[in-house]
Amino acid sequence: DTIMTLEECQEYCNTLIRNVTVKDGRGRRTPCANTLFYEISLPRFARKKWIVIHEVAHFIGRDKHGPTFVRAYIDMLAREYGRSIESLVSSAKEFGLEVAPPPTPRKAHNI
Repeated sequence: DTIMTLEECQEYCNTLIRNVTVKDGRGRRTPCANTLFYEISLPRFARKKWIVIHEVAHFIGRDKHGPTFVRAYIDMLAREYGRSIESLVSSAKEFGLEVAPPPTPRKAHNI
């Protein structure tokens, strides 16, 4: 992945999730998702799609780097990079990561 501008990171983030602000993370050693304030801070080196995906996964799977996070991250990586979810899940499990099952679709309620 190439390094994107902060504006490009925000635009990309908006395609993945709503209402999350991407901030300049220069001065930080690592990128960070602040789920309390709905912000992602990205140092310049971290302005890549796979890192934006990683940080967005924190808003979906709110278990730090637990099974729900891993599932969200894998699902978005597969969609962005055209990889099979099964191969990514298998690889994650080979490295000892626990992966939550896929989310079940919600049924629409008739009113």
